[in-house]
Amino acid sequence: MRKTLIVAINLLWISTLHLTSLTVGVSQAQVTVTVSPAQADVLVNQTQQFTATVSGTTDQSVTWSLIPGGNRNFGPGFIDATGLYTAPPNAPEPPFVTIKATSVADPTAAGTASVIVRDIRNFTHPNADDDLDAINYRDSIALGWINLPTGTTKIVLSRATSRDGPWTQVLSDEFPNDLTPSGRIEYTDIAPIPVDIANDYFYKLEAFSAMGLLLKSYTPVFIPKFVGP
Repeated sequence: MRKTLIVAINLLWISTLHLTSLTVGVSQAQVTVTVSPAQADVLVNQTQQFTATVSGTTDQSVTWSLIPGGNRNFGPGFIDATGLYTAPPNAPEPPFVTIKATSVADPTAAGTASVIVRDIRNFTHPNADDDLDAINYRDSIALGWINLPTGTTKIVLSRATSRDGPWTQVLSDEFPNDLTPSGRIEYTDIAPIPVDIANDYFYKLEAFSAMGLLLKSYTPVFIPKFVGP
């Protein structure tokens, strides 16, 4: 009887150890989605084909969707079930659109790509607060503002390739008297750092008092590179 009990206990221990090892050894592959191309410039009314690669599962099917980066005026365009994106007839403001592909096998897995909708027409670009706007004239950039604080005698214009900087000062103007709450300034090639129309930039305007106190920093405005004829 004693030997039988010992054998039974040993068999139970071996069986438990085997099951435990089997459970630990099994893991589910993580599903990831990659969208290609990762970034694209698309002219208004034109198309761009995107593809999605799904890893971690044999199911390659995805659902496509758009995330608008613009906050006014025009929609982000349209994307069909094959990943073919059609830009809107007018560039949104700002002209950013995110392409998103979501795995059907695992809806928590998704990949994205970035689009800038280009427009060959020259038009005014406002910032998010609608108190600073700019227009690219190829050889100059004109900026207009409203709600300039009382006591402003100096304005500084800076640009950056990212909304969060780092910022490079391109223009600084001082005035003997307070500036009016609304006005305009033109940034041209005669500035210490010339206008660069071949690249996209965010522009930030800052207002200072005669004592050098920062009175206001405007929300940046995005100015796309010049693509007109």
